[in-house]
Amino acid sequence: MAWPSQSQLRAFLAGALIAEICLIAVIEFAPITLGSPPAPPPPMDPVPTHIVSALYPISVRSVSAPFDPGNGGAVAVLEGPSLLVTRTGALYRLEEDEAGYQALALPPPFENTVDPSERFAQWVGARDLLIREAGPDTAALFVSYSHYDPAEACFEVRLATTTVARDALEPSSAPSQPAWRILFSTDRCVPMQEGLIAFESGGALAALPDGRIAMTVGSLGLGFDGRRRDTALSRKPDTQFGKVLSIDPMSGETRILSIGHRNQDGLAVDLAGTLWAVEHGPRGGDELNRIVPGSDFGWPDASYGTLYGKFVQPADPRVNHSAFEKPVFAWVPSVAPSGMALARGEMFSLWEGDLLITTLASRQLLRVRLEQGRVVLVEPIGLGTRLRDVAVDEDGSLLVKVDEEPRVLRLRASAEQQQEDAGPLVMCVSCHQLDRGPQQAGLSGPPLGDVWQRAVAGYPGYAYSAALARIDEVWTADNLRNYLNDPAKAVPGTAMPSLAMQDWEVRAAIRALQRLSKGGRP
Repeated sequence: MAWPSQSQLRAFLAGALIAEICLIAVIEFAPITLGSPPAPPPPMDPVPTHIVSALYPISVRSVSAPFDPGNGGAVAVLEGPSLLVTRTGALYRLEEDEAGYQALALPPPFENTVDPSERFAQWVGARDLLIREAGPDTAALFVSYSHYDPAEACFEVRLATTTVARDALEPSSAPSQPAWRILFSTDRCVPMQEGLIAFESGGALAALPDGRIAMTVGSLGLGFDGRRRDTALSRKPDTQFGKVLSIDPMSGETRILSIGHRNQDGLAVDLAGTLWAVEHGPRGGDELNRIVPGSDFGWPDASYGTLYGKFVQPADPRVNHSAFEKPVFAWVPSVAPSGMALARGEMFSLWEGDLLITTLASRQLLRVRLEQGRVVLVEPIGLGTRLRDVAVDEDGSLLVKVDEEPRVLRLRASAEQQQEDAGPLVMCVSCHQLDRGPQQAGLSGPPLGDVWQRAVAGYPGYAYSAALARIDEVWTADNLRNYLNDPAKAVPGTAMPSLAMQDWEVRAAIRALQRLSKGGRP
């Protein structure tokens, strides 16, 4: 067989390149019709089943939940009902046995007005959900959402409300058609233009002590990079974008509480009645802010973050909030704070009054302790996946909505459950996680999920002691027995402390590690 000539090879490669470009174009730019089935959800990230925090062992249970791809959705609780709203406005209630969420026979609070083929379609929809008692047998629902006007090609942020009988919040109730009404809509519809980012719409809700509703409205990204600060809406007093608002729940009368915000995704009121907000910064500079009426937080003229793609701050790099209200705490690098709630109830009684903040980028639940108006600790509790919202149930347990995955996590403080599930490995869980996957924040040891027959210093990315790193072996029954009996004697220089285990405990722990590595329970 004759080899092809250089000209034939060039022609073949050129044809292959053109074919690949055409294929990419078909894949990337093929139109999506309204009737197209939704894309399947992405594979779910691994979530630990047990966490050890500073004060509690915590069990984590995944509850099946409805899934809407995109930026939004929220969870809320009111004396029994645990409700969820998806980004597209469907309402669900958690079943009593936590088998999953069932749809409520309630209409969505808004009409979906955006063509799914639009690139910004997944930015539009429900942002937060608030439930309040309206009477002995009625409840008031509030849903904030970002709205797209297709006729004017512009965006606004709205708050819809309705009052329903408590029976209507039961999945088995007959279909109900309560009249949702628009309680609030931003004072202008912002046209689609260069620099506008529709998902930076805010929409966080909280019930204020005076009976009014607090609501955040984001800046929609205008001026976010510092190049067009003259177009930024956040510090302009004649618009409601980039603000924290106070809204009368009956009349919709609106007041501006604070200005100069970028994108505030979480609100909570503490035990003293103080309003707190978490806000996305640019490249770093996420903020926890105490909302004082009349305050100006300075965005986009001040931030502790830097511009995307650059190493300079939005304004004069020597000036950080000096002329504005300063955040109580700022995160650098970004954690991407999303929802926020106040810890209360018996289950996590030692957390009473702490702020609980979900994050997207750092994939953690943050516990923030406040004393005399300042942050004294921030405890990261790793959950291994992007988190959108958090609500506190009546018993104090937590419901954490996972972002863009069909599940909600139920977090319970349960030493008994931890003991039962961990069994003979209960002494290990203060430093190690028992399942596989990325190491959880706050744990000093590598995961044990597949330690059996794993190289002694073989968990990728973990900083082992030099003493362990020198050992060229895999974990077996013999070397595990020696190590668990007396770590310092088996491997001089190891950082592992002595557990003072009895012989039967060592044998049980080794058997549990074998079962765990084969995919079974400890």
